[in-house]
Amino acid sequence: MFVAANAVDDYLTMLQHPLQHTYACAVPSDDALTVLSNLGSPILELGAGSGYWGALLRMRGVECALFDRSPPTENGRNLYFSRTFTEVLLGDGDKASEYPDHALLLVWPYSEQEAAAPWAHGSEPWDASALAAYKGSVVAHVGELEEDAANVTTSLPFKQRLAADFCLESSLELPSWIHCSDRLTIWRRK
Repeated sequence: MFVAANAVDDYLTMLQHPLQHTYACAVPSDDALTVLSNLGSPILELGAGSGYWGALLRMRGVECALFDRSPPTENGRNLYFSRTFTEVLLGDGDKASEYPDHALLLVWPYSEQEAAAPWAHGSEPWDASALAAYKGSVVAHVGELEEDAANVTTSLPFKQRLAADFCLESSLELPSWIHCSDRLTIWRRK
């Protein structure tokens, strides 16, 4: 997609951000949903937001446990979303330790805005602590993992822990917003 340089801010404000905050930060494709469905295990999505990815997986018959630190409500409890597409339960990265038989799904699990929130100061980024707590064998990540990614969707400590403890099994390019190069990557514990 081409957006003229002088129109990027308007595009983000009037199109991309409202769509991301209605559905999901990353765009699920049929191929990505098939890859996740074919993992052969239930899915644990942390930071599930609107539950859009989980809702699409549930429609394919995949068992999903979806959690968010602030499940969306109409009165604005969530920083990014105001509604859900399926049930999203209250829970943070600590839930990772309770689901070792599930594949861990994280879709854009980090934002610099959230990391600057008062509750996050002085602590490890939640995506990294969730990965440390996870005892299962499969991690599915959606976002950008490159060290020099233009769009920061994942914390550096998460990237380092993922590379240290897991091996990349597969990678699939996803439809992406401007300035993004999202991929679904599947990782297996070493």
